[in-house]
Amino acid sequence: MPVGGPLNVSTATLVATVGDGGTTAQVSALADSIAPHFVDTDVAIKSFQVGMISGFRSASYNPDPNRIPAIASGAAVSVVQDDGTTPFVAPLTVITGAASGAPNAGDLTITGTNLGDSEVQATVVKVISADGATSVKLYQAKIQATLSGGTQGVVSATSIVIPASLLSGLGVANSKVIVQYTSFASNLFTVT
Repeated sequence: MPVGGPLNVSTATLVATVGDGGTTAQVSALADSIAPHFVDTDVAIKSFQVGMISGFRSASYNPDPNRIPAIASGAAVSVVQDDGTTPFVAPLTVITGAASGAPNAGDLTITGTNLGDSEVQATVVKVISADGATSVKLYQAKIQATLSGGTQGVVSATSIVIPASLLSGLGVANSKVIVQYTSFASNLFTVT
């Protein structure tokens, strides 16, 4: 990586640098041969969020703070979508709301971002009673299973609905919830 900033392999930059004599396919092939590509696997996303890639993206990154002359601190990489310009965003699991009684009495509805995927069975919800004395840990398969009476919970990226029957005896109002999706846990949120 040359000193002076991130490598920019966008189509506009490549055409401006090497000329416009190449076809779109040739320019794309050149960009693909220069820039690293990460498949958005769980490991790559975790690195983007909290690991090595996250560190390289930091405004305070400096590969050698003891170097003379000093190198200015700044991001070593910027991570973009396949179009070469749109910033890549990998959200953390965050709860923005938790309410009891919706859609049915005693049900618990949690809203937020990156809470889960209806097909990938990787979400775990922990509900802790208001007094902290009891808790229940619910796995996605259990939440989504059809229960007696035909009730079924829902898990999506933006909401989780837990049927009241899975929370019996817990006292949902003023309890606390935490959602773990893959290996990242959300903030602890108090149910209203």
